[in-house]
Amino acid sequence: MRNPHFVGGTPLIDESYLDAGKEDPEEMAKAIQSSMWREFGLMCTVGIGDNMLLSKLELDLESKKTKSGIARWRYEDVPNKLWKVHPLSKMWGIGGRMERNLNRMGISTVGQLANFPLELLEKRFGIMGNQLYYHAHGIDLSEIGAPLMQGQISFGKSQILLRDYTKREEIKAVLLEICEEVARRHVRMMKLVEQSAWELDTVKKSLVVDSIDPKQLIFPQYHDGHL
Repeated sequence: MRNPHFVGGTPLIDESYLDAGKEDPEEMAKAIQSSMWREFGLMCTVGIGDNMLLSKLELDLESKKTKSGIARWRYEDVPNKLWKVHPLSKMWGIGGRMERNLNRMGISTVGQLANFPLELLEKRFGIMGNQLYYHAHGIDLSEIGAPLMQGQISFGKSQILLRDYTKREEIKAVLLEICEEVARRHVRMMKLVEQSAWELDTVKKSLVVDSIDPKQLIFPQYHDGHL
């Protein structure tokens, strides 16, 4: 489901996943749309799928083009709908660089990806090759709200920007703010304190570069121009 949030009076678009359980998912989708229109005067689109991946793909590729804003993909729809998708960058999880790599292997549609030998994809891309193969078949075992693996600790920080940032100094300020917040969370959790301080210091120093390529802006010493 794609739904609006408001920051400073400006509508921002976000997505949420809901488990319909035993409810009729299409009736639930209509109820959500009615509620959004009643409360905010805005429409939202809803993708319904047999798993989280299919609902996301369906949302991006079909429901936004329908008159009702609602569409549904089942496993049996994969060959007729998902496999026809091209260019590959339209497929969730495939960026421009991966698309070029797959194109060089003779793969230009999701159907060709689904029928490419799994062992060759794993040999070329490792675990990502495995994921690409099964995603091309519409298979996703992710669960909504699934807890992190025991012992797995990660920190992240997202930030919604209300306008485009094109000036180098402004970009540096935003990136530094994000890095500092992540480092503070490390410290608060009393883990990796020394490493966090080192990483933050490294980021501060590496921000002063000539290019505004984000990869070079943060870690220029590891960037070869092909990351």
